[in-house]
Amino acid sequence: MRKKNLFVLISILLFTFTFSSFAQTDTTQIDLAGKFALQFQISQNFTLSSFQGGTFSGKYHFSNNSALRLGIYVGLASRDNNIYEKKIYPDTSFIKSFEGNNYVKEQIKFSFQYLYYITIKNSISVYLGAGPNYTYNFSDRDTKLSYNSTFGEDKTSTGTSTNMYSFGFDVLIGIEWFVRSNIGIVAEYGSSYSYSKSNYAYNKLASNGTRQIGEENLTDNSFNPYSVKFGVSIYF
Repeated sequence: MRKKNLFVLISILLFTFTFSSFAQTDTTQIDLAGKFALQFQISQNFTLSSFQGGTFSGKYHFSNNSALRLGIYVGLASRDNNIYEKKIYPDTSFIKSFEGNNYVKEQIKFSFQYLYYITIKNSISVYLGAGPNYTYNFSDRDTKLSYNSTFGEDKTSTGTSTNMYSFGFDVLIGIEWFVRSNIGIVAEYGSSYSYSKSNYAYNKLASNGTRQIGEENLTDNSFNPYSVKFGVSIYF
């Protein structure tokens, strides 16, 4: 997969050099100093999403050669699902049941990179980048089951929560082809190192009244290349 991604990026470079003469007829170098850009990733079926896979991705150019880029992702999900059921039989016996599921998940991620641009042609720049990233995840789930019948009742419950945070470092290389003075086509490839630590806690109540409480802690280190990303930068 890594060799394939490198091959794709090299192909993009060759394609860009070959057809760059059609992008800009003006031979004057594009001035990026003081400009802000929003970046969008081009996904399958040419749909657009944030370039860094988040809620927001943008960069600011201090000069033609240097820029800072910030990516932010914020996610929130919640679900409440309660099921009630009652069965009454001909002999007047009955069964009442209840199943409740409550779920909450929160996620926030920041990535921050310094980008250094090297102008190859007036409309083409290769850039190198590096910077830190941070991710925090929290989830909480509660499940309750109860059965009440003519012959007695039975109740169980399970509560779990997970806290995870990670921080790491990204390194990348990319190319930007300016098809207009305010529009750039981007291809980027890189790798990410991350250190993560998570805590999983649970509280379980069995039908016989026995309660089980515990937690698990996990530490992980990983280094992963990510696939070539295609995108577009809109400058203001």
